[in-house]
Amino acid sequence: MATDRDIRELLAAGDEALAEAGFRTGDFGRARELLEAAHTEAFSGTDLRIQAGALDRLGMLAHYENITKLMSGSDVSGADIDAEEKLFRQALARWEELGEPAASAHSHFGLGLVFQLLHKDWMTAMPYFWQALGLVNDPD
Repeated sequence: MATDRDIRELLAAGDEALAEAGFRTGDFGRARELLEAAHTEAFSGTDLRIQAGALDRLGMLAHYENITKLMSGSDVSGADIDAEEKLFRQALARWEELGEPAASAHSHFGLGLVFQLLHKDWMTAMPYFWQALGLVNDPD
């Protein structure tokens, strides 16, 4: 079983691979490999913070993949949209379970993206964005 440090290193490498794919190459294979490995390891342990972080990152990976499909003129399936939303909702539930609302900003932002860009529903997206903004601007 990997240590928390090992999982954090996998998450960091996954973040780097996601940025490379999202902004340069469009090839998400390496990012998926790293983030899925981090997710598997995170859920073999009991640290909810690491689990929430892994879920948030997988949600963002799914978002980049879905947006890349849209930008190429392809449709995004309802199942892909639902899977992305589920990842952010699971992460949010972990943050709420921990009682760490500030850490949930990423999950709120991700849910806002799901509704804004994939459901094309600004009215549902905006409260998520406002919540995320409030959390990152909270001095505490």
